[in-house]
Amino acid sequence: MTIEYVRIIKKSIINNLWNELGREFNPPLDEQINNLRALVDKICIYGNTIAAFDGIKAIGAISFYANDYDSKIAYITEFLVIEKYRRQKVGTALLYKCFDFAKKEGMTKIRLQVADNNESAKKFYMKNGFVEERKATCDSKYLIRSLDD
Repeated sequence: MTIEYVRIIKKSIINNLWNELGREFNPPLDEQINNLRALVDKICIYGNTIAAFDGIKAIGAISFYANDYDSKIAYITEFLVIEKYRRQKVGTALLYKCFDFAKKEGMTKIRLQVADNNESAKKFYMKNGFVEERKATCDSKYLIRSLDD
């Protein structure tokens, strides 16, 4: 198995990618987000997306913003690896490609929001250097990580 990691810039591909991968979320991404198309539009204008492919099959992706030059904090808005490819370092590789890109854009930290009940995601993020920053909503929190290491 050869995994390729590609930065995606074309809106239709990003839209298809998150529509396809979004079915892996529970509940599906389009049920969690009122307007997935609006999110994709925002990502295309202000953000970046890196996807992992096994052949022609998308197996994971990360979308993030690295454009807050005042705070120098990047933000991961969506991140998913399909179940079959988890625990095979695909997520870690996507995360570190995101870190590298954000550092090149001058970011010094990166933040994300995670649901309190998503124990596997929290464990993954903590293993990759994130720490709890503060409460985000009544059922989620912000995690943050320095990009200096």
